[in-house]
Amino acid sequence: MTHVLTALMSDRGIPATYCHMHGYGARIYSTVNHEGERFWVRYHLRTDQGIANISDEEAKVVSRFNPHSHSDDLHDEIESGSNPSWTMYMQIMDMDQLRASEYDPFDPTRVWSHREHPMIEVGSVVLERNPQPGENMGKPFFDPANTVPGVGLSPSPDQLQTLGSRIPGPSDPYGLGDWTPPRRRDDYTQPGNLFRMMSENQKCELVDNTVRRIADLHPGVVFRHTVHCYRADADYGGRIADELGISVYDIEDLADLEEDELLGITEYD
Repeated sequence: MTHVLTALMSDRGIPATYCHMHGYGARIYSTVNHEGERFWVRYHLRTDQGIANISDEEAKVVSRFNPHSHSDDLHDEIESGSNPSWTMYMQIMDMDQLRASEYDPFDPTRVWSHREHPMIEVGSVVLERNPQPGENMGKPFFDPANTVPGVGLSPSPDQLQTLGSRIPGPSDPYGLGDWTPPRRRDDYTQPGNLFRMMSENQKCELVDNTVRRIADLHPGVVFRHTVHCYRADADYGGRIADELGISVYDIEDLADLEEDELLGITEYD
C-alpha cells in the first residue's frame, strides 16, 4: 500500500484528463497457449496523447466549476472525432517465474519488473464514438468476469471476492501445485525505488502533497504512515517527519518495531 500511496501523492497523482493518463492493470489474468501451457498476464494501456497532470490547487479550481470535467472532456474529445487512443501492452509471467518470485505477483499493489517481464505491444484501444441512449456499456467494459475465450482469472482471493465467486471445478484448476505466496512481505522496496527515481522537485512535491493530506489525521495514522515511508527510504520518511515537526529519531526507533508492535503503540484512543 505504501507504493500505491507514493504514486498517488506524486506529481502524477491527478491526471489533467482521462485522455492524458495511462491505465495500469492491477488484476492479474491467466492465459493458456496452444500447447496448453498456462501463463499469467498483466495488461497495460499507455496513452497515445501523452501524460499531463495538474496540481492539487488546479484540481480544486477545476472541480469547483465542473466536478464532471474529466467525463465531459472525454465525451467531447470523442464527439469531435479526435479518437483518443491507448496502446495496449502485456507483461507475461510463466509458471517457473511465479514459483521463484520473492513476492506475491497476484498482489494488486505490486508492480512487475519490466526487466524480468518486458512490456509486449499487442494492440490498441481507440474510442471512436460515444454510447447512445439505451446502450448498456457496463457489461462489456466494466465487468471483470466478462472475459474472452482463452483468458481466465487469477487465484487471487481479492479478485475472486470482488467477483463474488469461488474457484470452480478441480481443487487445483490453475495447476499451481503446492505454490503459496511468499511468507516474507516486502512492502518497502518498490516505493523506495520509486522515490529514488524521482527528481528533487518531484520528491518535494510528493512530500508536500503527503504532509498536506495527513497532517490533520489522528496522530497514530500520521506516525504509522511516516514510519512506512521511512522504511521505504530514510530520506523519504525523514523529509515527511521534518515537515510535520516529528523527531526523525522517534520515527527511526518506531521503524525497527514489528508491525503489530507499531500498531499497538500508535493505535486509536
